[in-house]
Amino acid sequence: MAAVMLCVAGAAAASQSAGAASPATGLSQSVLTAAGSPTGAGLGESIAVSGHTIVVGAYEQTLANNNEQGAVYVFTRPASGWKNAMPTAELHVSDGQPNDRFGYSVAISGDTIVVGAPQHSVGSTIKQGAAYVFRKPASGWQNTAHPTAVLTSDNGASDDNFAGAVAIAGSTIVVGAYSHQVGGNTEQGEAYVYSEPKAGWQTTAITTTDLVSADGAAVDLFGAAVAISGNTIVVGAPNHSGQAGLVYLFLKPPTGWAGAAATRTLVGADTAAGDEFGHSVAITGNTVAVGAPGFHGGVGEGEGAAYVFQRPAPGWGLPGDPPLVANAELTSTGTAAPALLGQGVAISGAEVLAGAPERTVGPHIGQGAVEVFRRTGTAWTSQTQAATLVAQGGGPADYLGTSVAVDGTTIAAGAPGRANSTGAAYLFTPPGPGLVQAAADAQVMVARTRRGQNQPATQAETG
Repeated sequence: MAAVMLCVAGAAAASQSAGAASPATGLSQSVLTAAGSPTGAGLGESIAVSGHTIVVGAYEQTLANNNEQGAVYVFTRPASGWKNAMPTAELHVSDGQPNDRFGYSVAISGDTIVVGAPQHSVGSTIKQGAAYVFRKPASGWQNTAHPTAVLTSDNGASDDNFAGAVAIAGSTIVVGAYSHQVGGNTEQGEAYVYSEPKAGWQTTAITTTDLVSADGAAVDLFGAAVAISGNTIVVGAPNHSGQAGLVYLFLKPPTGWAGAAATRTLVGADTAAGDEFGHSVAITGNTVAVGAPGFHGGVGEGEGAAYVFQRPAPGWGLPGDPPLVANAELTSTGTAAPALLGQGVAISGAEVLAGAPERTVGPHIGQGAVEVFRRTGTAWTSQTQAATLVAQGGGPADYLGTSVAVDGTTIAAGAPGRANSTGAAYLFTPPGPGLVQAAADAQVMVARTRRGQNQPATQAETG
């Protein structure tokens, strides 16, 4: 299938062209910015979408002279469409501290938003990290510094990077702490599952269970990416085995999440050292997508790839089964390395989206793009992109595709480098089910931030 490049109006002309349609495809687009997001805030480092609500993180934003305290912006689709959208609410926290990085990760399910602040100090524990839960008020989303609940870990330690990744589905929240020490293994990483109490999310919440990797090793970064759909949780460990990476799949036992062990591990057919397989993960129903932005397929280092797994007919398997090999490898054509394809991934129906934030577009190094891959028939097969989404008028180092999310026919992608790192979020919305098939059950998970200065930090880097 030949790839199609779909260009849309850029943020520089947002006031005139936001919501315009591409003459060739009819694909409409909008650009979301926030007046309160200053230069260097990095709006779009994280993104999530559920229905008509989009959540965008700006973890580098300075608040009250607190550098990188961070903020999150909530956009609700106006009756006239996204072209007129301004932030409905700005979320932050009253106990925010310098370098909290609030908004490093975000997730949304219905009326509940989860925000990660992986460098927040908890009591005397420096940079342990915390996750904040916000529930939509009856009157709608509005500015607030008061979350409904604060999630922390029952075994937290300094420099855990707790909430470096978050995910939510219904009443269950998953939080990754990719630098947590497990036994004698520094930065092996851990993930935590929280179930909403019968009385609703409270000021504090108790961990339901801790998820760990039985074969984990030091610096695996287990929990650098997390996703959940129904009774299935997926956790990435992109540094496992020399940064080859490994992904772990957990199924909820009949008695609940407490004591859950990994059901299966997932690997790419040709995963090699440096691929960072598991840097991003997404799941909807019986389909899992995994990003490997360090993949070297012959073009050069950092070319990147994404992989798709479909649940086998007998089920995902049992503990002790050999690793499940991907059904399909997704790669991009027409670009030079590095592109970091797979920096973020998302799934909707028969489509997989993969961000390539360092892709060169025309003369612009690092303008970035989102690659669209489409399943033909019922089975995924290895392929190159069916379409490439770029921002016409975009510039170098915009890093479009740093984060990606999708719900139904709405594609959202972050460009945190836009306008001197003020940042922006781009929405791509087809008029019908052509580009991205509608999928009412699409679970949108949060993509990882771009590599380089914002890659998961080691204790040595953060301490």
